[in-house]
Amino acid sequence: MNKTVKSVFSLLLSLLFIFSISSDVSAEETSVSGDSEAPEEIITEIASGSFESRDGSKKNSGEENEEESQNWIIDPDYKLTVSGMGFIKGYSDSELTDIPWSEYKHLIKSIAVDEGIKGIGFNLFRDCVNATKVSLPSTLTKIDGRAFESCYSLQSVVIPANVNNVEMWAFANCKSLVSVLVASTETKFNNSLVYYNGDGVFEGSDNVTIFCKRNSNAQKYASHCGIPFSNKTSDAGKISTLMAYAYKSNSGYLSLGNKKAGVTNIRNGRATLSWSKIFPWDKGITPDSFMIYAYNNNINDYVLINETTNKSCTLSNLTPGGTYKFKVVPILNGNPYDDEYRIVVQFKAK
Repeated sequence: MNKTVKSVFSLLLSLLFIFSISSDVSAEETSVSGDSEAPEEIITEIASGSFESRDGSKKNSGEENEEESQNWIIDPDYKLTVSGMGFIKGYSDSELTDIPWSEYKHLIKSIAVDEGIKGIGFNLFRDCVNATKVSLPSTLTKIDGRAFESCYSLQSVVIPANVNNVEMWAFANCKSLVSVLVASTETKFNNSLVYYNGDGVFEGSDNVTIFCKRNSNAQKYASHCGIPFSNKTSDAGKISTLMAYAYKSNSGYLSLGNKKAGVTNIRNGRATLSWSKIFPWDKGITPDSFMIYAYNNNINDYVLINETTNKSCTLSNLTPGGTYKFKVVPILNGNPYDDEYRIVVQFKAK
């Protein structure tokens, strides 16, 4: 009997020892297995940094006033955000590769300038060709030259009320820009009302309409440069039919609205363009006919599409959602008067 008890007891000790070893091995395996699986990395930024002054020192290094430090970050959605205080320095045409985000500029999809920034420097966001939108702070007072030049995908901009000056070519060659809302009556373009001989700030941005208050500096600038404008600021950013305008050599550009010239019946890829009660401006002169031109974005010029004796025509084969621009030129005594008289309308097809 004693031998049997001893045998059973020995067996139990052996099983306990084996179980103990097995548990230790299992625990080690579990521990090793846990260590081999790295936690999932969460990407919070693509790139970031701070601005440098002209002498190469960091703006926020403590060597300069911390209130004028600026930082930038590109998030995983390729939104570029610039934050800080004061005026952001500009870069000359030979320094474009020195712009902090230059290697990412073709990837940037949107731009945000945070509150506290007072000025946007020369060339700062130039060639961000895929950025479709930009937000600007209420603290902004100046947009320097070429700041947004060649932002081909930019569609609309709101220029805050505190902006005093928008400099030469700030929004040049923004091919998709259709809406610029100017909040203040005092904002000047090209830093004065001595206008550049052309459309200066919006040179090459042929689809733009300026939404501004009546008799504002923005309206005067648009009128002088032949840029379509509208005082119906609530339409900014949601364009359907844009302001029509006309030109007479001795009186500059005239805003017409849709009462005299415009586009109606916009639907199903078609529209009606009319210009009643405009020609002739001078009593006793009657146009022989009218030439209709469509603006071609591929060649950056107008192409003749029709000639008519009527004061209206039907436009067809329009792509819904596309922005179109047409020009009407009268034929007087067998000659086109493109340099002296013309009407331009721009609209978005439905």
